[in-house]
Amino acid sequence: MSDIDTQSCRNLWLTAIANHMDCALNNFEVPKRTGNKDAMSIEQQYKKLENLIEKSPDKFFRYMKKPNLDCQKSRYFFETSQFDNIAIMVGYDTNFINKVFNFIQETITLEKKLWEKYNENI
Repeated sequence: MSDIDTQSCRNLWLTAIANHMDCALNNFEVPKRTGNKDAMSIEQQYKKLENLIEKSPDKFFRYMKKPNLDCQKSRYFFETSQFDNIAIMVGYDTNFINKVFNFIQETITLEKKLWEKYNENI
């Protein structure tokens, strides 16, 4: 396999990982590390959504998306060895794999807390 084919394959898998990440996060966004002052951390995004529950549960319900099938598939992708194998294949180490997995799990936990608060307020 030539270097171009190898790099193309690597780019394909990196794009797939990024797409799975976006889908798995569902209602949250990955905080940008570009120095953008408007980029909110996961905790800030959680607080903003929590405040929305208190102020207007109807707006919260319209804004929030329940995890759909694609979201569930992406979350499953990160929980299986598929992600581990692909990440190692494209050059990431286990530290990256663990950080991504923990990040996804944190957002799932926060999402569940938000829905519990919403159900308490309605």
